[in-house]
Amino acid sequence: YFSNEHPKKVGNGGWLTYECISTAIQMNYDVTGYLVTQDDVILSIHQIRDLPKDKIWYNSFTRQHIGDFTPGKRVKECLRGICDVKPLWYWWSASFPSIIKVLKRLHKLQHSDLLVKQCYQNLVNLTGGEHRVIIGYSDVLYIPKHLAQKARHLYKIFREELVFIEIATPMVLNCLQHPREQYHFTGIALWEGSYRNMPWIFFSTNIMNDAFYLHPAKWSYIDVCPDFSAHTNHRNFFCYEVLSWLHDKEGDLRKIYNMGF
Repeated sequence: YFSNEHPKKVGNGGWLTYECISTAIQMNYDVTGYLVTQDDVILSIHQIRDLPKDKIWYNSFTRQHIGDFTPGKRVKECLRGICDVKPLWYWWSASFPSIIKVLKRLHKLQHSDLLVKQCYQNLVNLTGGEHRVIIGYSDVLYIPKHLAQKARHLYKIFREELVFIEIATPMVLNCLQHPREQYHFTGIALWEGSYRNMPWIFFSTNIMNDAFYLHPAKWSYIDVCPDFSAHTNHRNFFCYEVLSWLHDKEGDLRKIYNMGF
């Protein structure tokens, strides 16, 4: 999906980039499904042809977190079924108003919308409570065609309440297909620490043969990087390592394009 709008306008600076997913689904092309990646992901494309196209692809549920937003109580994270963990994720507090709104709306809509009713009950069963939400990194995912319109319908509800993508996406995907029925890929996620801006340390042909993705790897850092001494490293990484690796996989690319993604 390509948009003429400025990225910050389309996805509210990345907060609501699932707008692009919904718009692509609305186009209703004759495709197998919808593969979504963020712009700072290196995808191990040669693995795609062997993955199940009728299942959702997402992170393992063990890598997701549940937050408890029971009215009148402070926000807590749940661990092993016990919700008494002090929340460490920054977006819990930043997302609090939108989370409360969407939970109330889902609770109300379940009485008039069959899909929402099924979704709501699935989430309650999965999280163990009516006032709980799921967070999960959403830089790479895949939605099969047979679930796409349902996903679009649900995403619209979360979009109208301005729910952050890393809350909206695991909520939508896990309510449409139970985690045990999904395909869970492995990847390299450099979320914190000094290595976050040094993706070349973790990149090699052997590593990428096993890992489905590497994140983050920001093309913009070729010119503008928080560590100004790293411009040359980023340029060399993308120009000589990543592009060379992709060129070696050129035949795989042609096969993937022919699949109808």
